Amino acid sequence: MQQQLEGESAFRALEKIDRLAVYEDFIRELEAKDEQVKQKEKEGQRRLDRKRRDEFRAVLAAEHEAGRITHRTKWAEVAGGFNPNTDTDPNPSPNPSPNPNPKLDPSFSPNPNP
Repeated sequence: MQQQLEGESAFRALEKIDRLAVYEDFIRELEAKDEQVKQKEKEGQRRLDRKRRDEFRAVLAAEHEAGRITHRTKWAEVAGGFNPNTDTDPNPSPNPSPNPNPKLDPSFSPNPNP
């Protein structure tokens, strides 16, 4: 890289220490831009996760209103009623959490004796 820059008049016009300082400033700016992109992605993921949790909460509330789950219903009974093949997320997580947009199996009933 240095050989490519030696032909540049801007490179030759600066002292070695000044070149290093300009390079370090430039790299810091690139790192700051990269950090901003990462923060935006992280915020976007946080919002998406929040939306999914809210959707899941709404599904649970609907199931409660329909009388299919109560405060005594065990999680294993509820989780068994979700159909994992209906997940619409095009980028599934390597460590999936409960299906954020579940479609319940119509035959599922966690409380057979309501």
